[in-house]
Amino acid sequence: MIGEKKLREIGLKALELAGKADLKVTILSTVSNLTRFARGEIHQNVSENNTELTLSYIQDQKMGISSTNDTSKLGVEKALSNARTIAQLMPVNPYLPDLPEPQIYHTVNSVSESTIKASPEDRAVIVGRAVQKAKARRVEAYGALTTEVLELCIMNTKGLKAYFPFTRSEFRIICLQEGGSGYGETVNAGLDKLDIIKISDEAITTCLNTLNPQSIEAGEYDVVIKPYATSDILQMLSYLSFNGKAAEEGRSYIKMKMGQQVASPLVTIYDDNQNHLGMPIPFDFEGLAKKKIPLIERGIAKGLVYDSFTAKKAGVEPTGHNLPATFAYYGALPSNLFMDAGEFSLEEMIKSVEKGVFVTRFHYTNPIDPVKAVITGMTRDGTFLIENGRTVKPIKNLRFTQSYFEALEKVEMVGKERSLIPLGFGASLVPALKIKGFKFTGVTEF
Repeated sequence: MIGEKKLREIGLKALELAGKADLKVTILSTVSNLTRFARGEIHQNVSENNTELTLSYIQDQKMGISSTNDTSKLGVEKALSNARTIAQLMPVNPYLPDLPEPQIYHTVNSVSESTIKASPEDRAVIVGRAVQKAKARRVEAYGALTTEVLELCIMNTKGLKAYFPFTRSEFRIICLQEGGSGYGETVNAGLDKLDIIKISDEAITTCLNTLNPQSIEAGEYDVVIKPYATSDILQMLSYLSFNGKAAEEGRSYIKMKMGQQVASPLVTIYDDNQNHLGMPIPFDFEGLAKKKIPLIERGIAKGLVYDSFTAKKAGVEPTGHNLPATFAYYGALPSNLFMDAGEFSLEEMIKSVEKGVFVTRFHYTNPIDPVKAVITGMTRDGTFLIENGRTVKPIKNLRFTQSYFEALEKVEMVGKERSLIPLGFGASLVPALKIKGFKFTGVTEF
């Protein structure tokens, strides 16, 4: 780690050059290590160490942004000059928000020594365990193990100073054998907290159970979806509807239906930066303290997340969900998503289905109708036919065209166990779901 003192010294170089302008300094230091494997062998081992400085220069209601990873005095001066020039060329923006004053942040700890100290040899040993389990069952394993050590430092000319170190470890595996496939992924601040053997076993078993898949007709089926698919639903709705920019542009279904029923009473979704399970960061990329935001509460539309820009246009307080400058065009997005657990095991949900489909995950999902969140996508890496409360055979992947809001309205059962799925700099903690009448519109040959 570079440390708070050195990062602030970099920030001060820029602030001292700001003159009468307002200036925000964002510094993100990243040490990222990747071990990628294919066909049961490590084929790529990469390490990247980068410190990126982003300057937001504001004067006369105009803003210019410039980034660099040259943090020398000359590099900072050049970045500031670029930001100033860009600002001078920009039109006046009457909705440009003021820089935030100093904040009080909730105390969280997202640093793990096991992630910081992990060597290439350590990652190789961990990957080797997963690969050997796959080889023992004649399955080819593909995937990656990533460890990251990050430091986020934000300062501005209003006196705001924010610093937060955090770590993350991610593991992803895809298992293949003669047309069968299985999938697993997990994330945690600590490498030692990843249950890689469990995730690998699930992917291997799913792969072997999907050999020789059969075709079924498209149509409406009751479905049981694993947390991977649930996470896709929440992530897509975050972009399309929980987003203050979507509300500003008149395309947020949640905004239109605020206070009304938009999902089953079994569904409660919220963004919570104070829960350590979601791998929180206490402030956003503007330095604003994050707030816990209810999004859907017992099926009722309750809230949205706002960055500084969309909040000013809407005349509301920002919720602490500014993104990095390079992703600001998305608007505000939740980064610590939670869905409340229910009462049922995965087996109990499957047992309740007379005829339906079991889905491991969704793939290549894209919106057709952004307002109603009508999404088209595919099932992937473990799709099974359910009959009389049992998974009876693997089936070929299906294409669906389905409103995710309508799917949430038709949730009949919620799993009692939740899985942590990667989500930007954070994570989503979500359960499996049973959904009635999910719309499959096409079949595949694989």
